[in-house]
Parts: sequence; structure tokens; C-alpha cells
Amino acid sequence: MEGALESQTDFGSQALRFALVTRERSLCLSASFDDNVIIVNAPKAAVVHWARSEEEVGLYGEQPTSKGGLLTIAGIKDFRCLDRSRADSDEADPYPHPLIKSRSL
Repeated sequence: MEGALESQTDFGSQALRFALVTRERSLCLSASFDDNVIIVNAPKAAVVHWARSEEEVGLYGEQPTSKGGLLTIAGIKDFRCLDRSRADSDEADPYPHPLIKSRSL
């Protein structure tokens, strides 16, 4: 593992964990799910570009499933909320919202 961003959502006695893992040698997004953990592997260069870009909102990819289907993978930025009345919003570390430049909040 070269770098990772991890999060967790609790569902009572269980939790769903998520990790975005960057790898130098990855060529595209790939995902796995095991033991209530979703791991998305991504090329390090793509993640660095995405994180620094004001235009790139998400990382997207697809991979075949074991049952012949197609899994769509999407990782999107968490933008600052535009609705200040949402007291339940987690605004700890959001990206600046692109519309904030064009209107006063």
C-alpha cells in the first residue's frame, strides 16, 4: 500500500469500511469487497491530479464482475455544502464548492 484514505460508516453493531488506495503501478481503478470493506485501488498520478484540480470532480472506472456483469467505480469530491441550514453536515474537510466563486453565501 503506497497511500490510503479510509473512512467508516457505522450501522449499529456493524460497520462498512472504505479505503481509497493509491498505487504507483496501477493503470486504472479497481475495486474489491471483503469482510465489510470496500477497497478502491487507483493510479497515484490520477489521484494527485484529481485532488489538485478544480475541474476534475471524480475518478471513474469499470471492471468486470465474477458473474459477467460490469461494476462501475466512482469516487467523487466532497464539496462544501451550499445549504448552511444543514446542521448535520460534516464540513470538517470539504473541497471548496465551485459555485461559491460565482455567488455569495
